[in-house]
Amino acid sequence: MPQTASAAMRFLAATSDVLQAPPPALATAAVYLHRLDDAAASDPHLAAIDAHMLAATCLHIACKHTETPRKLRDILNAAHLCLPRPVFGGNDSNDKDSHKDSHKDSRHAAATLALSDDRFWSLKTSLVRAEHVVLRALGYDVAVRLPYAHLARVLRAMAGAQAEAEAAYEPPGALSQMAQVAQVAVVLVGDVLLVDAQMARGLANGGQRRVQRGADAGLVLALAAVWVAVDAVGLDPPGSFVEWCTDWGDAATPALVAGARLSDCARL
Repeated sequence: MPQTASAAMRFLAATSDVLQAPPPALATAAVYLHRLDDAAASDPHLAAIDAHMLAATCLHIACKHTETPRKLRDILNAAHLCLPRPVFGGNDSNDKDSHKDSHKDSRHAAATLALSDDRFWSLKTSLVRAEHVVLRALGYDVAVRLPYAHLARVLRAMAGAQAEAEAAYEPPGALSQMAQVAQVAVVLVGDVLLVDAQMARGLANGGQRRVQRGADAGLVLALAAVWVAVDAVGLDPPGSFVEWCTDWGDAATPALVAGARLSDCARL
């Protein structure tokens, strides 16, 4: 991944964290950003948009598409909090007195955009314009086939009625191993989509949905994430990964082995 794209992805993850956006919103925005990375070479209007503004715009569109209510002002404030002023529409003044305040105070001041601040209206206008450019570049196709439905299906089947009955006897506040697996798997899905452009493009509604011989990209990612999560929590996965895919996947599951990004998951 190019350095600029990598920095934009880190910024996207940080901004999403500040906004407390749910995993589907972050995953959807990451898919948009990967798709736009391909389109920028042939779209001068898209290429002219700052990478961080582009990431904020993708998150804005993703929040609307996933029905995650986040105000535009909150997104802009989160962006200011995650990046220094000179990077994201800040003040370029060289006044040495401005550096006397603490780093924390300067970042907080930069992150707070009042309605009376001209920067807010300037950045709002820029983001709205960028939104139109992004939507055109995406062909107004913002649907993403996220893997969370596959995750839920596999995790529910793994838990089973017996595991649910045993969970009733756990101490108050205890987190079951299956709940830990679910949490780790959800995080892994989001992390992989941030770094793996091929997998992210495979989830796009208008893109290539199949990664190999009919294997669904969402199912590939879900199975890989649960497999790695089971190992991370300390459970013993039954059999090999091929057997795992055969048990929990569809008829074309042998093709999932090559498509799954297990090595990417393990490095996160």
